[in-house]
Amino acid sequence: MKFKVAWILFLGVCIMGYHSNVEAISMVKSGNISQKQFIIAQSHLKIINAASVVEHGGTGVITIKGIPNTQYNIKTSYKKENKTVSVIQWRTTDATGVATFNWIVDNDTIAGTYPATISGGGDIINTKHTVLQN
Repeated sequence: MKFKVAWILFLGVCIMGYHSNVEAISMVKSGNISQKQFIIAQSHLKIINAASVVEHGGTGVITIKGIPNTQYNIKTSYKKENKTVSVIQWRTTDATGVATFNWIVDNDTIAGTYPATISGGGDIINTKHTVLQN
């Protein structure tokens, strides 16, 4: 039940067009960051910070730098019980080209590594996020 509420809230934030990078970053406590990744990718698009290895109850974050004032999306999925749930988020980069995607991992999410694709401005990055077993 908590998982459904968390994902409904998460999707609600996505639908409302939540664009505040500062608030998204401030939600992450240092105890929730299991691993940081710094990945340079294609052309104008790169991942500049990521906390994408997350324990149940933690918050995952991927911050990108792309073309300023451009819409980007992240498409990913996770497993719960016997089904795969697809998720997409959209963010518009600020005047410096930075945007942050964030998500909460509920206790019902099955541990594992899941693919994610970030695209926009004519560029694509394939990356992953991992849910750790408690």
